[in-house]
Amino acid sequence: KTDDRAHEVVEWFNVVKNIDVSVPNVERVVGKTITMEYIDHEEDFFKEHPYYALALIQETLNKFKKIEYKDKASFQTYRNRIREHIESCDIEQDVLYALVWEELDNSFWPEESFGHGDFGIKNMLFNNDALTLIDPIPEVFSCTELDIAKFIASLYINEYDKEIIDFSLRVLCTYNNLREDDINILVRCELTRVIKYHPNKEFIIGLIQDVYR
Repeated sequence: KTDDRAHEVVEWFNVVKNIDVSVPNVERVVGKTITMEYIDHEEDFFKEHPYYALALIQETLNKFKKIEYKDKASFQTYRNRIREHIESCDIEQDVLYALVWEELDNSFWPEESFGHGDFGIKNMLFNNDALTLIDPIPEVFSCTELDIAKFIASLYINEYDKEIIDFSLRVLCTYNNLREDDINILVRCELTRVIKYHPNKEFIIGLIQDVYR
């Protein structure tokens, strides 16, 4: 894998290994290139075993909470990032301000804590009833709430059934003592964040509207 943050990614891997989170073994790092072990992935594991998969995901979130986080950033850094994404959109800016920014700007969130940075279904490898994480994004604002929101947003983007999305949201909010409405604010933010990268921008706008309903 080539990554501008290659050394930071390897450092993240080393940190989570200490709390028994499964990540690929790194063989070497040369410049921006990380060479690591290949891990088989059961593509339909989450769809076929959602209860077990969610248990593995929640277990990982619990392990993250054991890591003490220093030099915590303000949630305002995340707000600013989402506003920049909205301002850079060339479609439906008024919709994004109404459905995303207004609630985000008036919401209170806890301080930063340890997280993955891109805790989506595509960065979770399921194999032999175990979960391995790949492709973290270090040095961005993180917390449990955002990890959950990124995961739920990734289910929307990858067109999982609404029933399994709602079930996943309910389970993760229950186990982490969070309000579904609060997490959905962040889900809409995470969907907004991917608009400029997605080839079908209208599709993502539609998802944001679906979450709002």
